[in-house]
Amino acid sequence: MKSDLNLKHLRALLVVADCQSISLAAERFHLSQPAITRAIANIEEQLGVRLFERDVAGTFVTPEGEAVCRCICDAFSTLHAGLERVVPDTDPEHLSRVLKGISATQLRALEAIVETGSCVLASQRLSIALSSVHKSIKELAGNLGVTLIAKERGGLVPNEVATVFAENACEMLTILRDLQVRFQSSDSDSLLVSVGATPDARDSILPGAIMAFSSISEDFRIRVVDGPFQKLLDDLRNEEIDLFIGPQAKVVNHQGVAWTALDYASSYVVCGRMGHPLAVSGVVSMEELNRFRWLVPCEGEARELFDRLTRQQIISPESFLETNSFNLARTLLMQSDGLVLIAYERVRKEVEAGRLAVIPCRISQASSPMTIITREGWMPSLSQKQFIQALITTTSG
Repeated sequence: MKSDLNLKHLRALLVVADCQSISLAAERFHLSQPAITRAIANIEEQLGVRLFERDVAGTFVTPEGEAVCRCICDAFSTLHAGLERVVPDTDPEHLSRVLKGISATQLRALEAIVETGSCVLASQRLSIALSSVHKSIKELAGNLGVTLIAKERGGLVPNEVATVFAENACEMLTILRDLQVRFQSSDSDSLLVSVGATPDARDSILPGAIMAFSSISEDFRIRVVDGPFQKLLDDLRNEEIDLFIGPQAKVVNHQGVAWTALDYASSYVVCGRMGHPLAVSGVVSMEELNRFRWLVPCEGEARELFDRLTRQQIISPESFLETNSFNLARTLLMQSDGLVLIAYERVRKEVEAGRLAVIPCRISQASSPMTIITREGWMPSLSQKQFIQALITTTSG
């Protein structure tokens, strides 16, 4: 990712778009024409797109420029809403002056302090001197007219005002970072799709989507991260992944994210080795299931379903072994009479190859529908849009 966009340059860009003239914008913004021109050139270089067309009649925004201006307006509106929440004097002219005094460096320092919980950890995350963090947060606090950090035994930590304002500040930075990703089409990073998936989605949905995506986009890179829902949600919010696939039921109560439902839900079955004593009989009873040792994941949707069934006393096995390793579970299943509750897609190949068998019982259930989860307001690049479409296409019908 390139460096953060300069907020002063972004404001100048909006003035040029409004005036349709470099000279008029320079007069209104109190900058020289060469400075305005350099500001626009810097933004165009960072984004990799042409924002204005210039001729004798004036300076006019391109279609890409219009999209960029909308995003910048959204970003500053978000920051302005944050000012209204914390600045004591909410007079519009005063808030306008305060906004003009805020820099991206100050907002990044605030973001790091609130997310890490201290100035020391913030300096380590940003890889800058602690004194630089102190300077940035002091300048921001002075401009806002509030106190942002408090001294405690562990050092300087963010107070409640900092936490409140950081919600808007972080949202603004996210909008601007997503803007960079969206328009850096010539940058190799724009060809990277970083996708997360819960275990069920990884094994059932991703393979088909990746193959479909590769057929329409030859020049691309995909990075897959798997893990439990909460880890992937944290990775998404920290911008370590672009999107992830998980159960819809878990995302509906989380703020700051958006989702697109997929026409897919995992079917959970009880599975054992081929030739398992229960695989050769008819529909087995719960009592028969309870006589065998179960292999249970430590976390995830399968574990939640298993725990729900035990709480409801639908099953109550005498013993079970916990492991998140599917390879270990599969080996133990093949070498013992153990049982596992698992999404069918994860064992379909083993069942079709005659290595594992589905145990006929009455506890097979469907999971929550799967969904694509992204940051709210996120603007995908072309490659990311194509991958999302591949996900939708391969799970429909």
